[in-house]
Amino acid sequence: MHMRTATFSAVIFFCSFFSSFAEARPVQCLLQVDGRVYIDGDCYFKPLSSGSGGFQIAGAGGKYFAYLYVEGPDMGSGHWNGAIDEARAHTPLGALRRDGACWTNATVKLCAW
Repeated sequence: MHMRTATFSAVIFFCSFFSSFAEARPVQCLLQVDGRVYIDGDCYFKPLSSGSGGFQIAGAGGKYFAYLYVEGPDMGSGHWNGAIDEARAHTPLGALRRDGACWTNATVKLCAW
């Protein structure tokens, strides 16, 4: 019974996660953290409902995803799931500065074209 509950929970999570991207559009993205690339190429982009310019991206397959929150002119912060298939974007990316289509700091590069 425990396995059935775990499987059901996983199905519910993935359905709700990908349904949240139903309004998303395909773009090209880059998510690089501490020199390691987690998303590079096709991804899904969805503006956040706040209207502030923030957005979320998810790599093909949804293994990694990130959120960017705009906090001022060319300034923001981000979070990502940090571990493959983790269900929450609980790992901070820190304060980020806009550089064209990218948001960066000393250890992070988050881009969407």
